[in-house]
Amino acid sequence: YTIRDPKQHGTRINIKEIGWLALSTIIKDIFHSGGSIRICKTRTEYLDEYSTFSYQDLDHYYMICDEKHGYILGFNTEEGLFTLLNKNNAGTQKIYTFHPYDDEYDFQYVHQDLELATKIFKEIYDRGHISIDSKKLFKEH
Repeated sequence: YTIRDPKQHGTRINIKEIGWLALSTIIKDIFHSGGSIRICKTRTEYLDEYSTFSYQDLDHYYMICDEKHGYILGFNTEEGLFTLLNKNNAGTQKIYTFHPYDDEYDFQYVHQDLELATKIFKEIYDRGHISIDSKKLFKEH
């Protein structure tokens, strides 16, 4: 699994080894201070000839946060690319710029509800994927 900080440096960790408490703390810290977290379902293989591990990233789950505006949450699997839709903001024509990357996001995908993000990441932690009910909250791109 990969967790990224606002400077886009990544470190592979096994989220099952650090535990839910540590992962939920990382999510809360990123929500409050900005930055991003990316969790990749990874196939790992040890290569004897090189005495190292090889990683193949499969499914990607991410949250990008801006301390002023909130967060964007999405995932990319073989089914497609999906972003959590904020039904309260649907139909509103507004763009937010998230710092420090200056990336622009449509208002209908911006959330402030940390409890919802935590619930979805808990599903990923427990099941290895998002439930069918939670997938209904996302919009495919």
